[in-house]
Amino acid sequence: MKRTLYLIILLTSIPCLGFAQQVIKGRVVAQKTSEPLPDVNIVIQETMTGTITNHNGDFSLEIDPSKHNMIVVSFVGFSSKTIDLSELNDLENLSITLQEKMTGLEEVVISGQGDNISKRRLSTEVTSVDGQSLREIPGSRLDQLLQSKLPNVQLRLASGQPGTASITRSRGSSK
Repeated sequence: MKRTLYLIILLTSIPCLGFAQQVIKGRVVAQKTSEPLPDVNIVIQETMTGTITNHNGDFSLEIDPSKHNMIVVSFVGFSSKTIDLSELNDLENLSITLQEKMTGLEEVVISGQGDNISKRRLSTEVTSVDGQSLREIPGSRLDQLLQSKLPNVQLRLASGQPGTASITRSRGSSK
């Protein structure tokens, strides 16, 4: 009788092992400053499942290690990083550092008049911001950097999802 009971318990628990989810936790920081990075994307490789970091750079993500063992960490202005979880011992205290990526943005023209208009044909004021002046400003997000140099423009991210556009509003003249 006992033997049959043990066998039933064993056989009913085996399918549950196949659905075992593991929670990985950690913090994402900038390599140069060691400051936590908010709104960083952490996605299970080759899936649409992921999460973003909170304002302290902390994240938590459920993953099935038997099916997936790679995550991709990405953030605007930083190089993406792919992490193999099978090589790590402690999946509840991950410390991920991202390296800044200097991209060559020449010029950004913000206009409500269309996207194929040359700068000299615009009927409104044009303000130029070069890369050097943006590097001198503390901050890590492009919308924050531009906001500090363009007082007439209100910039806001639509959401934390990758690929979404920012909302741009003009607040009047600067005279």
